[in-house]
Amino acid sequence: MMKRIQLLSVLFILIMTSCSDSEEAATLSSEKQIISFEITGYRTEIQGSKITIYVNPSSDVQGKVTPIVEVSKNANFSMDFGNISIENEDKIIVTAEDGSTAEYITTPVFENGIKEINVLYTQEMDGETITGRYPGKINLNDKEITFDVSKEFLLQDNVISQIEFETIGEISTQPNNNDFIDLSLESISTTIDGTNTDYTVRFLNIGKTLGQFYLDMTGFKTGGSPSRQAPESDREGLPSGNLIYYTLENQDLTNINVSTSFFPMGATISPSIDEPIDFTNDVTFTVTSESGHTDSFIVRVVKKKIFFSGEILGNALSIDDHSFSRYISNSKVSTLHLVNTDTNRRIACTVNSTNFEPGVSTYMTYQLIDSVEDKEQFVLEVELENGDIVTTNEKVVVNKK
Repeated sequence: MMKRIQLLSVLFILIMTSCSDSEEAATLSSEKQIISFEITGYRTEIQGSKITIYVNPSSDVQGKVTPIVEVSKNANFSMDFGNISIENEDKIIVTAEDGSTAEYITTPVFENGIKEINVLYTQEMDGETITGRYPGKINLNDKEITFDVSKEFLLQDNVISQIEFETIGEISTQPNNNDFIDLSLESISTTIDGTNTDYTVRFLNIGKTLGQFYLDMTGFKTGGSPSRQAPESDREGLPSGNLIYYTLENQDLTNINVSTSFFPMGATISPSIDEPIDFTNDVTFTVTSESGHTDSFIVRVVKKKIFFSGEILGNALSIDDHSFSRYISNSKVSTLHLVNTDTNRRIACTVNSTNFEPGVSTYMTYQLIDSVEDKEQFVLEVELENGDIVTTNEKVVVNKK
């Protein structure tokens, strides 16, 4: 009797366990639908297991995007690398709670319209024809087409500009494809499936490079030199690509007027050069083009007892046994030596300088007294009438013909 009771107990436990497992299996959901599918900036539509992505004709479809997907409760989904293509078909796998799966196919469909628009330019130069293009950016929301161009280039007499369209579907445009245009074009019209749309056209200048940058010092407009040309002592801490200017020790740097030989159309500069600027310390200028591109450079002013035109240019003057130079100083040069850059040998010279005026460019001629060898390289050492002795950065190289 006891054995029968034990056997019945075991059977009861097995039956209850089996029922529990069946009930649990029965509660696992098989739902595996995509309820919603969204991609920022794109219109989408779900039809059965097909998801259509409507792509604007001008969209950049390279690469992949990450959609926002909502699936059935307790289901999950997977995509290759977590994103999908908007250029080619792709797939999404939805897995239900019970392990069953469903496959959805995403299909991009390009809508009719302007796929690409360019300003095509042609330039005749020295018997050759040069062509190129500036791509336009299409803003569908604001109905605006923007071209980042070089206005100074397109406005040249020998440059011809045309509008260039690449479209999807049957559309018409005004102006037409390959029509000649200029920077006065204000709008472009399209007709798609009988619907007319006008786009405002903006030509924005990319120019951000200034011409010669002048500082009004020592009584005249002074041009700078690239920092790479200056001696290391003058350009310490100043990266290459910036500008160094020389002026005299008595120059007040707190109120310097600035000008430039060329300023790009539509650009701005900060700080403004419409008002005098303090150059006591290095000044960083930022030029912003009309199209929003920026370029920055630093200006440093170095004070000198005397400086030569060659020091500003970073050039080496070629001489034989006599030469001339221009210098600016508040005291006249009385004595001149050439100092060999390798051996420090000093070569005496006779100086002839007339019409000296403090702070004004002075023409100086000098004659070598000692003999020199061909290709020897020197810098000028001067003694001023006020007693100052200065080894300058004015370079000379002997060239015996």
